[in-house]
Amino acid sequence: GIEDLLLAHHQNDQAETVLLQLLRGSGVSGLSGMPLNRVNAKDNQSITLWRPLLNLSKSELETYAKEHKLKWVEDPSNQNTRYRRNAIRKDIIPRLEKIQPGAIANFARSADLLAQSQLLLDRLARQDGKHILQAQRLRLAPLLPLAKEDKAAANNLMRYWLKLNDLVMPSQERLESWWKDLMAVKTDSNLAWQHDEASIYLWRGLLQVANRKVGQWVFRDVPARSKSLGLPAEWVKEAQNQGLVEERLRQGAEKLQIKPNTPRKTLKNLFQESDTPPWERQAPLLYINDELIAVAGVGASYPHLVSTGKRVLPAWTEKL
Repeated sequence: GIEDLLLAHHQNDQAETVLLQLLRGSGVSGLSGMPLNRVNAKDNQSITLWRPLLNLSKSELETYAKEHKLKWVEDPSNQNTRYRRNAIRKDIIPRLEKIQPGAIANFARSADLLAQSQLLLDRLARQDGKHILQAQRLRLAPLLPLAKEDKAAANNLMRYWLKLNDLVMPSQERLESWWKDLMAVKTDSNLAWQHDEASIYLWRGLLQVANRKVGQWVFRDVPARSKSLGLPAEWVKEAQNQGLVEERLRQGAEKLQIKPNTPRKTLKNLFQESDTPPWERQAPLLYINDELIAVAGVGASYPHLVSTGKRVLPAWTEKL
């Protein structure tokens, strides 16, 4: 797959981004603009985004292109000033350059300085979160005292936590609303927020993010030398060819045996034993030939597993 992607953003784009973020009332993170590089990671895959032209102005690039007789394509939509970025590019920045020559470079310089400040804020968040952050979750018990003692530090930690979970920064109003909820909460079950493309839950004293994922069941090969159990690969393949592999929603009376020498148990009991959060219990169940074979977060049907031959294991994964 692709490991590196080069983007053509230049210094003028950075200035536009900073002005847009100012209009939105953004904080240090937003006003840092676009980074020179950033790693996007998902499901053990990563791609690095690079912006090698970020410190060069549009005029410098145009001059270079003309000198070397390079051709480029202009997007017609860039002329439409109904879009805020275009209006800033065509109406605001030229005026600012007249008032303050070098304004574009100055905006880019400010973005770089703010990016450095954000690095320090992230370091502070890691220090404050030493006993609060737990595997990309927040422990409520030590978080609330921090919020009462130092609201700015608590806000910074909350934003850092959201960034760890790849979520956009909330508005100050939304953040204040969350703190009111947290200060008043009595039990885990009565707190859930919708934010960005995810849901945030308080469960068993931990704030955690549940992304709105579209998932699918896949079958992964068990390594030949592994002693791990798995479903017979040929049996699964034949069932797939005959259209006997299905995903079904829970009805409420399903049972499954996931360990040897134990009776079948209801999914409710299995979810409780495996400590599966409520929001992860909604994934479709995997059936083969009308038999329940696997449940996300719980495991596979033990009577169907074998220890020899070519084997596969069902896994519920996010669709890319």
